[in-house]
Amino acid sequence: HLYEPAHPGVLLMIKRTIDAAHYEGIPVGLCGEMASDPVLAFILLGLGLDEMSMSASSILKVKKMIRGLRYTDVLRVTQEAMGLSSGSEIEEYVAAQLYRLLPNL
Repeated sequence: HLYEPAHPGVLLMIKRTIDAAHYEGIPVGLCGEMASDPVLAFILLGLGLDEMSMSASSILKVKKMIRGLRYTDVLRVTQEAMGLSSGSEIEEYVAAQLYRLLPNL
């Protein structure tokens, strides 16, 4: 119950880390369960993450999601989601948008 990866503060910290690294020409990767969830992977893409590491059982689903999206849509939805006030609101919003963009996922 303490794990809230989509909390606005957590996402802002990740975004600032990505932006600072990119400013210095450094790619950013994330290893962990956050990238295994298609909704959270969607957000990570929209924040500008360069690489994701995840369990083998999640790769096909996340890869299918990434290949089925336009990056402009990912950026737009992520930017809109970052204006929400809680992690649950962000996850619900992104999940709804992801389903709208990829109903067969």
